Formats: sequence, C-alpha cells, structure tokens
Amino acid sequence: MRRCVAFFFVVLGLSISEKALDAASAPARTIIAHAAVNARVLPLWAAKEQGFFSKYGVPSEMIFIRQAPTLVAALTSGDIQIGYTGGTAVLGAAASGSDLKMLAAFTNRVTYDVVARRGIKTPEDLRGKIFGVQSIGGTVWMGAILALEHFGLDPNRDKISLIAAGDQSVLAQALVTGTIDATVLDGVMSRTLRENGYPILAELGKLNIPISSVGIVAKGSFIEKNPQTIENILKALLESEAFIFGPSNKSKALVILKKYLRISDQEAEEGYKDVITGIDRKPAEARRAGGCAKAGRGWRGLALLSEALDQGRGIKQPVRLVDQLLDIERDMGRTAGPRYGPRAIDLDILLYNSLALATADLTIPHPRMAERPFVLAPLAEIAPALMP
Repeated sequence: MRRCVAFFFVVLGLSISEKALDAASAPARTIIAHAAVNARVLPLWAAKEQGFFSKYGVPSEMIFIRQAPTLVAALTSGDIQIGYTGGTAVLGAAASGSDLKMLAAFTNRVTYDVVARRGIKTPEDLRGKIFGVQSIGGTVWMGAILALEHFGLDPNRDKISLIAAGDQSVLAQALVTGTIDATVLDGVMSRTLRENGYPILAELGKLNIPISSVGIVAKGSFIEKNPQTIENILKALLESEAFIFGPSNKSKALVILKKYLRISDQEAEEGYKDVITGIDRKPAEARRAGGCAKAGRGWRGLALLSEALDQGRGIKQPVRLVDQLLDIERDMGRTAGPRYGPRAIDLDILLYNSLALATADLTIPHPRMAERPFVLAPLAEIAPALMP
C-alpha cells in the first residue's frame, strides 16, 4: 500500500495595498502573543525594546500564552491578532477549518537537544519510558515525535508515553526529579544538564530535520482587512532580526535576553548562541503555490499540498491526491529507507470527509491511525467527533 501523513500548511501570498482602508480597520493596538519563553523569542522582544514596532507605526502589546494550542484558539476567536508560534498547532486548526495563515517562518528546522535522565545511554533505552513535552499538539511535542522518528522509534510500538509536563524550565526540572525519563530542550537548558551528567542523545539542530518551529500567524480575515499592518509587523521583525545578527549589537541583545528570561550572563551567552544558530537569516516566506519555489523546496511542497487539498471531492480525487503526495515527498527530498526510519517528510491520508475506500494502493480511513497516539492526540483536540 502506498504510504502517504495528514500534515498540510495553509499558506498564502500577500498583496500589500489600500493603505487608507487598512488604517481605518486596524485595531488601535495590535496584540502579539507568543507561546514560549526561550531565546528564540528574541526577535519579538528586540523589536519592542529597540522601538521597531513604533518605527513602522504598529502600536503593539506582547502577551505570553503558555501553550501553542491555547494561543491558536485565541487567534481563532479574535482575542489576539498575531501569533509568534510554531506551525504544528496551526496545522491542526487549519485542518478543522480555521482561517489561520502562516506568513513567515523564522526557524525551519528542529533545533532541540534530546536529553535523558542519568542511566539512559542510547535511544533504544527510551523504550517503555516517559517522554515529556510542553503540550500535546504543540511544537515541542512535534520535536519529540520527529526525534523519536529519527531514532527509528514509534511511541505506540515501543510503549513510549508522551505526557504534557509544562514549558522548558518545568521539563528540565521534571527530568532532574525523575518525573520524566527524556525530553527535548533548547541548548541553553540542555547544556546545564549535560554539565551535570545528563546524557544528550541527539543534537537535532545538526540534523536539518525540517519543521516550522517559529513563525508569524494571523487570521485570513485580519490579513485582508489590515495588509499594511501585516507588512509593517513583518518589517519590524525583519529589522529586529538584522539587529540581532549585527555583531556590534550583541551586548544589547544579551541585555534583552537577561531581562525577559531572567538568566545569568553565561546563560544569556548560551541563549544568544541558540538564536544565532537556530534562526534563519532569511525567513521563509509562506505563499500559495506558484511563488513558493524561492522560499525553498519544503515550502514549495507544502504549498502544492495545500493546493491539492483545495481541489474537488469524489473517489477520483483522493486517488489522484496520493500521486501528488508522493511527488511532494520526492520534491522535499524523501528517498527510500527502512520502515520507521528517519525521513525528510512523511505524508499520509488519514480521512477524506466520510469516504470509505479500499483499493490496491489506498485505504481510507487509514488502517493504522487508531494505533498511533501522535495521530489520535491532536485529532481528539481538533475533531473529537472523528475519533475512531
């Protein structure tokens, strides 16, 4: 049977125009929310501290919402206008019909380290253990899933329990107290644990595993009504990123990190290293198919997938979609390899409306979706009525 995962980005092209209409409809203050407190939020903090939002005429207020799924819910309801978050929870919301669009991605690969408690020496030792994440369906959770996939491990088959324990500081503490056996952490957290004898099973940042880790998200309706606001927010963040990468600005960036993370000078240095190595110097632009090739093959493939999913319905469509998905996998660099082994991308059709289909090449619903917790957990959150 052809293997094809129900992951897809809803991406778009922006047309910046009608400034007068934008000024009339834009909120007096734009609320920008982030779902993590780590060094990769530095571009957002620096944009505020250095006055880049004010420079481009975007009065803004930054708030912290502890989990990405909660942030996405606030975006969907209109309580906030802009999200600075990963793409995983956005995918789930888009799959359930939400009008969320990812405008740009500042980090497009997994940058976490896989850290385990003392006594665990190899990835194989994770079988039957507890793996802590921030929230089910969030970016840290997806980082954990991709890490296990890289190791050739399957949470269901290998009886690895994924539990939501809290943000990175809580995850690090849970590892120390023995509440969890392993987790994924940013370098600023993992280095301290390494120095205290906790094994690092993998430095995922060196493996170039693709993921939309940090980006800008907004509702399509907000984008259409406020194109100039969107453009100005992106300008402010791009200038902030250029500021961070400027060697002469390092001392100011360190001050900002210490202010928001409440960390020591040494920890700020480590966090700054994470930013410099983790954030792309040229953010990927999220566009509809046609303009995505210049943003990299990953974005081009995901845009093609989005376009394929927009096509009509009927038995012929999912069969044709299988071929398109396989083409996208090849376009994004997937090659033949061992089952459950690491791969650049893995696309499957789980469900297709209410269709039930069984052919030599395709079975819908996916025959093994009920065996996979990493499928059932987000499905239960975004579409509980579809749970098998």
